[in-house]
Amino acid sequence: MEIKVVGVGGGGCSAITHLFNNTTESIDFIYIDTDARDIAQAKIHKRLMLNDLSRMNNQRDDFTKLLFGADIVILVTCLGGSTGSRVTPFIAEMAQQMGIQIFAFVTQPFISEKIENINTATTALEYLKKYVNSFMLI
Repeated sequence: MEIKVVGVGGGGCSAITHLFNNTTESIDFIYIDTDARDIAQAKIHKRLMLNDLSRMNNQRDDFTKLLFGADIVILVTCLGGSTGSRVTPFIAEMAQQMGIQIFAFVTQPFISEKIENINTATTALEYLKKYVNSFMLI
């Protein structure tokens, strides 16, 4: 069984970096972000740099290559910002179309954060729920 753990955005990538550094399992870790410096410094072998979130559909082949062969995809992200909120549901939808089981571990903004972030996270979570088999909201 092939498991791929995908970190999306700053928070998700930080979380999977910690997992990557502390696991001996043969799990495929994938780092997806818009920050070129973070991508360049990532020790995780599989990375995808997103240059323009409004054109991520143009990188569909890149996403497909990263997900190919997976039986299970575990998405790790923080919702509320642009990258996690826009890219995570996009990946979940693609994985579902590929017949992959999808699990998501997501965090939402704290109540003290900007209302825009909370609204973005709420919308993204509703969209994400359509495609994942199970999720844990933190």
